[in-house]
Amino acid sequence: MGKEISTNERLKSAISRIMQDGKQRENEEIRQLLKEREGLTAGEDYNTDHFSGAIGGLYRNGVLERVDRGCYRMAAETKETGGEKTKPGGKKAQDSGGGSGQEVRNQWERLEDVREEIQGALKMEIAFIGKKIDELPAPVWSRLSPDYLDEVGKLMEVREGLEKLVKKLE
Repeated sequence: MGKEISTNERLKSAISRIMQDGKQRENEEIRQLLKEREGLTAGEDYNTDHFSGAIGGLYRNGVLERVDRGCYRMAAETKETGGEKTKPGGKKAQDSGGGSGQEVRNQWERLEDVREEIQGALKMEIAFIGKKIDELPAPVWSRLSPDYLDEVGKLMEVREGLEKLVKKLE
């Protein structure tokens, strides 16, 4: 049996195929095209961390270039090489990890993207917890057992804690 392909590698490959046309796309459009063209659904086939990691890896390796916050396009020098950054002579470029001013700015931009992705994921979790709390059976509150009230209280505390985290990231 062959080696199983990781979620990150599968996403990077799919994103590279989607971006081959050279159009710039925002993260949400890329996710939508992953579902439509590649059959990969967020929350089922991959999560927010997988997506961020794949986009970040493609960006760090020079396959994608950042157009704006959360918006990317295929880097000019990768369009003809099938999604891999190459140096003159056709050799694959390696991420040098150097520290030029542009690289430092790019690292800060990537950090901002990660922060935004985390904020979005936390907001989705807050909405999910709120929805689930609203769906709980609500008989007359005075008849609820202390254990039931305790559990609902814990869920509300978790939601409030997540809301505080989102505010800290803003």
